[in-house]
Amino acid sequence: MSLKTVLITGGAGFIGTHLVDSIKAHAGRIVLVDNLLPQIHQGSEGFSSELKSKAVCIQGDIRDIDLLKSIAKEYKDIEAVIHLAAMTGTGQSMYSIQEYDSVNCGGTATLLESILDRRDPNSSFGALKRVVLASSRAIYGEGAYRCDCSPENIQYPVQRIADNMSRGAFGFPCPLCSQEMSPVHTPEDAPPQPTSFYGVTKLVQEQYLRTMLGAVGIESAILRFQNVFGPGQSLKNPYTGVIGVFYSNIAGLRPINIYEDGEISRDFVFVSDVVDALVAVTIRNVSGTYNVGSGEFTLMKDVAKWLCDLLGNEVPMSCTGTFRIGDIRQNAADITRAKKAFGYSPKVTVKEGLRRYVEWAKNEEPMDASVISGASDALKTAGLSGSSKN
Repeated sequence: MSLKTVLITGGAGFIGTHLVDSIKAHAGRIVLVDNLLPQIHQGSEGFSSELKSKAVCIQGDIRDIDLLKSIAKEYKDIEAVIHLAAMTGTGQSMYSIQEYDSVNCGGTATLLESILDRRDPNSSFGALKRVVLASSRAIYGEGAYRCDCSPENIQYPVQRIADNMSRGAFGFPCPLCSQEMSPVHTPEDAPPQPTSFYGVTKLVQEQYLRTMLGAVGIESAILRFQNVFGPGQSLKNPYTGVIGVFYSNIAGLRPINIYEDGEISRDFVFVSDVVDALVAVTIRNVSGTYNVGSGEFTLMKDVAKWLCDLLGNEVPMSCTGTFRIGDIRQNAADITRAKKAFGYSPKVTVKEGLRRYVEWAKNEEPMDASVISGASDALKTAGLSGSSKN
């Protein structure tokens, strides 16, 4: 399917810049809007010449309804909107609550109002057929677990309690036998139980789309991304992912602190696989809600070791018992639904993705130690971190 014009919000960000390269073969024109947030784009001087050669680049805030209406008026043939614009990072969301609410929830509400407002036909999205939302696995919270005593009995534990973690109890006891449960792949029909404010805002975004677009017959697809990583991910922002923090510390020969007891896992998915999913649901008219990840449990401590190997640097690693309120314990997505619906199949392994990431990052300035410690100190000041070894 070929689209006349595609609008990408947050299109100059990490995922957006990769997406522009891939979707241009399926769109007559790409229009992107991005506020170029300094936390992400520090040091850049506006949109790059490369990005401007591929898309119409508009600097502005997703909460500015007049801006959105002016875009609709100028580009009347927008047939799809891919909504990436959002504040990201679970840790920061726990103390920047108002900003996350304003950008993520308020920005999505503003986008929907501009789409649904038909009072002025000269500034409406009259040709729009579908909206694709970049959501997050954060809406699940801890996700799915089970115990060997009752393998068919899937449990969805709620948020961990700081008092338990301060005693070194990081896992979840089985409600039947009290032994620690093991994580299993989390499906899309898992109950939403976000443990971070970021997760709350992503769930609100989803509900906004389902409620408002469903009422007027505009199709929508919601993709719940797992932990996305790859070249181009900001090395200036300590909240965009642990890989950047690990890489910068290893490159700077600084020690690595692996949280809790080192047994934390995540579903790391390479950015090109995420982009493939975005393109597929946009051009194939796929609707519904889908997990997008690698489908693999990857331990944080393994990521740190692989990065050391790739950089050829050995640094001290320790599991200090440090924990963050709002962090989850384990995670991997059930990607069966996406495979069946639009042929999603992750192509890049975590190890290969890290190799490509390091190859890119070697030409970039690593994150300064003061930036990393500043983020950690902000959590401590807000009372959102602790240690089991205090």
